[in-house]
Amino acid sequence: MPQGPGATSSAARSAAKREARAALDLLERSRASSVKAALYDPPPGGGPRDVLRELHAFARFERAGVRATITQESCEAPGWDAALEGWMFDLTKANMQALYLAAPDWGWSDRKKRSELFTPDMRFFVARDTDTGERLGFVAWTCLLEEDYDTCYVFELHLEARVQRKGLGRHLMLMVELAARKIGMQWCVCVCERACGACLRVARACVGEGAGSPLQPLPPLPAHCTRRPAHHRVFLTVLKSNRSAYEFYMSRLKYNLSDLTPSRSGIEASHDILCKCVDAKGWTARSAVLETLEVPH
Repeated sequence: MPQGPGATSSAARSAAKREARAALDLLERSRASSVKAALYDPPPGGGPRDVLRELHAFARFERAGVRATITQESCEAPGWDAALEGWMFDLTKANMQALYLAAPDWGWSDRKKRSELFTPDMRFFVARDTDTGERLGFVAWTCLLEEDYDTCYVFELHLEARVQRKGLGRHLMLMVELAARKIGMQWCVCVCERACGACLRVARACVGEGAGSPLQPLPPLPAHCTRRPAHHRVFLTVLKSNRSAYEFYMSRLKYNLSDLTPSRSGIEASHDILCKCVDAKGWTARSAVLETLEVPH
């Protein structure tokens, strides 16, 4: 029997929902794939990606009497040094434990901090004295999915007291920002509200042929599509009571309050989430609000 207009409309809505859900699924898979590709070499090696190969010009620091050589370290890399891990944890604890305990909604736990810091996906830029090999400081960062943002997230930045306020911390943060640009500019995910076939083809190209596969170059995009930059923002969490760190990030490094920070939602918290846009087009973090794909009702 011929179907009426209502049945045809219902079938069209159902088809649109299926297409939108498929696009959402592909989007999330491609986002996860982009994070993996940012942190790990492609198979068959598949080990931690050495970003310093692409930033070798910044692996040395000489200023204000400090001569440092910077290496990348990872718990997953061969030769991971237990002594280095102990030093990084002890320096973090010495600098942060009192601040954590003073924050009513935080508190300090050795176990939790170790499990947060020393994970397979965490990457460390470690600065050592060029002449003596003495450890001077480190920054810990990783790539992760933070709500609608595909981010490079800084977890810790700590220096030994004798090299503080000499530009080394700023240099380490610059290296993370450069790494975010380097590993993020190559991969984008494209989706649109219409869940069109072209968008699905783009998403499938981004997903690749399975876990760990390198992402493919994007096909041409339809005019109505929205391109999502990946890892073009650096995020970090800072305690409001840590005024020197707050001033360092906000005034010297030009970070801004993130849309994800609790205060933006009217929530009282001891911390803020700061972010900085680092993509080549110079978008500001506040104006680069990502649109998510919604399943039609």
